[in-house]
Amino acid sequence: MTDEMNQNLDNVIHKYAKMALRTICLGYKDIIQNECGPTHSNPETEDIKDIEKSGLTLICIFGIMDIVRPEVPNAVLTI
Repeated sequence: MTDEMNQNLDNVIHKYAKMALRTICLGYKDIIQNECGPTHSNPETEDIKDIEKSGLTLICIFGIMDIVRPEVPNAVLTI
């Protein structure tokens, strides 16, 4: 990915953040049989699988608006 592409993606993410949107990226990766083990789930850490760390192709970035839960306004006031 070029610096210009990276900057464009960064701009989109910051734009969504300013609009209080949750930013979600979708990507995919073609995998080879038995890559990172027979179930593709050999983790280096509990949260991130080795196969998820590189080689992904970005499909899109989009923003969604979360619904404010009833308890949130009072929680924010107490901070």
